[in-house]
Amino acid sequence: MVSDPAQPGPRFRLSYENLASDTIGIIFEIAMPDKREAFATHIVAKAYQAPKQ
Repeated sequence: MVSDPAQPGPRFRLSYENLASDTIGIIFEIAMPDKREAFATHIVAKAYQAPKQ
């Protein structure tokens, strides 16, 4: 997901991908207003599905 480039201010991008059946990789990036397409990574993480009980 990418924020609307027509809006003023910084832009944000959230990406995710399946890494395994119970795991996704997450990347959050920000592009400053003066460099609208130059996204810099701020967070890289993994999320795991909780075991079923």
